[in-house]
Amino acid sequence: MRRAAPFAALLGIGCAEMAPPPGGPVDDIPPEIVSVFPEEGATGLETEVEIEVLFSEPVRNVEAAFEILPDPGEVEVETRGRRGRGKTRLDADRTYELGFSDVLSDAHGVSLIEPVRWAISTSDRIETGRLRGRVVEGIADGGAATRASVALFDLDDTELAETPLHWIDPSYRVRVDSEGRWELDHLPEGRWRIVAYDDGNDNGRIEPGRESTATHWQAVATGDTTDLLLVLSPPLEWASEIIDGRVVHSRLIELRIDRPVPADADLAVTIGEGLVSGRVVPAGDRIYVEVDSLGTEFVEVRIEGLEDGFPSRTEPPSIELMGSSRGDHRPPDLEASTIDSTGGLAPMGGELYLLFTEPVGSEALEAAADSIARFVPADSTLAPRFPSSARWVDPAILALSFPLPDSLALDGSIVAGSSLVDPAGNRAELDLPCRLPALQDAAHLNGIIGGTIPAAGAVWVVVSSESRAMARIRGDAEERFRFDRLSPGALTVAAFIDLNGSGEWDGADPRTGEGGEPVAMVEIELNPGEWIDDLELRF
Repeated sequence: MRRAAPFAALLGIGCAEMAPPPGGPVDDIPPEIVSVFPEEGATGLETEVEIEVLFSEPVRNVEAAFEILPDPGEVEVETRGRRGRGKTRLDADRTYELGFSDVLSDAHGVSLIEPVRWAISTSDRIETGRLRGRVVEGIADGGAATRASVALFDLDDTELAETPLHWIDPSYRVRVDSEGRWELDHLPEGRWRIVAYDDGNDNGRIEPGRESTATHWQAVATGDTTDLLLVLSPPLEWASEIIDGRVVHSRLIELRIDRPVPADADLAVTIGEGLVSGRVVPAGDRIYVEVDSLGTEFVEVRIEGLEDGFPSRTEPPSIELMGSSRGDHRPPDLEASTIDSTGGLAPMGGELYLLFTEPVGSEALEAAADSIARFVPADSTLAPRFPSSARWVDPAILALSFPLPDSLALDGSIVAGSSLVDPAGNRAELDLPCRLPALQDAAHLNGIIGGTIPAAGAVWVVVSSESRAMARIRGDAEERFRFDRLSPGALTVAAFIDLNGSGEWDGADPRTGEGGEPVAMVEIELNPGEWIDDLELRF
């Protein structure tokens, strides 16, 4: 990459500008940039700036070849013979890199030998941070991704935590060269989300649903140079499909989707020709739809809002279901619980989860915890224990916490209360054997989170046993975490940066493991009553 000459070199250059004569030898001499203004390294500039460039010969494609990073928005560009002029508005206290790509050519189509860059600033200094690297097609292939672009997003930008990347203009964007290499100079100190993408349609936009992408997080300090290898992963199929569905009863439909649906997804459901006015509740890979009534004929159910920003179809997904006018007299059953794999042992801290075959939360959402469920000791001389807390993760999943005995574990069963009913009023069948552990056996864990942590995302820490979450908390302002009353045994402690605010770890491609939110993980063994201090999870 060449640096531009100062504009002072204009002095002594004559005013005559001659067009190339017809015929004669072939012109294979590439054009050059003789001088620029503002000059390389100019500081303290006004935000309204005029740019002047002198070329060694008349050129074309000036507007397409001219670049300013970061992008200031609208730039007016004009050329006359060997002279080019530009006008734009810059932000205050910022370094900009100006330049021309090798799209620039002379009248005979001979291009610049290599891109030319120079830096100017509206502050009193030129920033010196640098990122560079190479983009490759994949781990197995490893070939240069020659169509790729690289975009930088400021992690301190609050919009980044609330808006999908494909809706935001990056602070910096650059195309790779023929070897897949790229470089960005004069970056300010900060933390950046770096996204490489195979821009095969050359529209400059990130399209994760159609193009291979790679994501990285990187801090930049003054004077730093960081080399990165970005490996593209295949695009995800973003638009969801309806796998199947069933009429739970005359007022409720259950639809199963091919991937989990965010709890805050904005969905619209149409049955036949009418838009459903009842509740539409995403619950993992299922969607529950409350309706006024269903007849006995087939009905078409359509869902809008599953495209995740990249619709791959012109029509929303749909399914045909046989309606039913019969009442529902089947009680909901317990399908699974988080104590199934622990020999019936309830967690020391946090919550245990109960998954039912259909929604049971409709009537119990505002009910008191003691009317939803209770723990009945096997020793009939002991009084039942009622939940200290009860909440609905979704209409079919109930999360419960019970007060624990002090010194001796307590055997018994969790049974349904009067409010644990489905929308048709059928009481759930629940008689789940369970042991409440003693508080004296509880283990405790304190720790800290280290490494590069984007300001735009909260840090969550999850403790799990046998791949089932036991407890989860959000890191505090100093990125510390503490868990009390953990069940002893082999545990996995994982932290993730919640960039999209979902409260869950999101975004990884299940086929490759690439992409997604950053994760730090460690495995530990906790003994009964043990304390562990200063466990470090580092990104």
